[in-house]
Amino acid sequence: DGKRLLFNDDTVDRGQGLCTHHADSLLEVELPEAGAYFVHLSDIQKKGGPAYGYRLRISARRPSFDLRVVPSAINATPGQSRTIKVYALRRDGFDGEIAMTLRNPPPGLTLSGGPIPAGKDEIELQLSVPGAPSEAPLKIGIDGIAKINGKEVVRPAVPADDTMQAFLWRHLVTTEELVVSVNKPKPKRGRR
Repeated sequence: DGKRLLFNDDTVDRGQGLCTHHADSLLEVELPEAGAYFVHLSDIQKKGGPAYGYRLRISARRPSFDLRVVPSAINATPGQSRTIKVYALRRDGFDGEIAMTLRNPPPGLTLSGGPIPAGKDEIELQLSVPGAPSEAPLKIGIDGIAKINGKEVVRPAVPADDTMQAFLWRHLVTTEELVVSVNKPKPKRGRR
C-alpha cells in the first residue's frame, strides 16, 4: 500500500574495529502480514557501480553473538587482580545470558565476576594472576558460552583495545593475542 516500514542509513557496529565509517545499514522488522514487500537499496552518495561490492541478506533472524575483551595486554605483580571488560556484540535479537570462562588457564590464573546478564552488552570481570612472576607473558583465552535455540554456543572473546577517534567515536580494535605479564614488584624507594 506504499507505506514505508523502515529506513536506515548507517548502523554503528562496535565489532568493526578501525573502520571509521560505519556505513552498513541494518534493518530488523517483523512484517505485519503475509504478502509482497518492496525493498529499495541505494547508495546515498550516488556513487554505486560495478566497482562496489554489495551484499543484501533478507532472512529470518539468526541469533548469535561475538565477544571482545579489553585490554589486550595486562600487567600485574604476583597475586594481584586486574579488572577486564568483556563486550557482547549481540546479533539478530539474541539477548540471553553469556557465561564467561578461561580456556586452558595456566596454574594460578583465575577469572571471576560473570556471567554477562541477559539483555546487557558488557561486564567487568576480575582476572587474578599467579602468585609468582612469569618469565614470559602468559597467553590466555576467554570464552563465552550461551544457549541459543536450545543449543550450547561457544564464542571466543577476541582481545581488543578500546580506542577513541576524534574525541567522540570509540572503537574496539582487535589484536592477535590476550597476554598477561606477571612481573616482580618494583622495590620501594625510601624517603629521606
